[in-house]
Amino acid sequence: MPVRDETLSLSKTHFELVVDEERALWVIDRESTNGVVIRRGTQRQTAVPGERTRVRMGDVLEIGDRSATVEVAS
Repeated sequence: MPVRDETLSLSKTHFELVVDEERALWVIDRESTNGVVIRRGTQRQTAVPGERTRVRMGDVLEIGDRSATVEVAS
């Protein structure tokens, strides 16, 4: 999904979200310049570019100078 970014902190294809056959959610850093960090409570994990990293409800994705909280749509 396109995100307007006047600060240019996001790459054109910064990351990808994938749902697997077991309905687990994964994030993949698409070789972005500023990376993807998954924040779970007080823990922070940097996604390894090109590899899947598990994401859970309530996690916060830090992408460039922005963040997004993972929630289930009702």
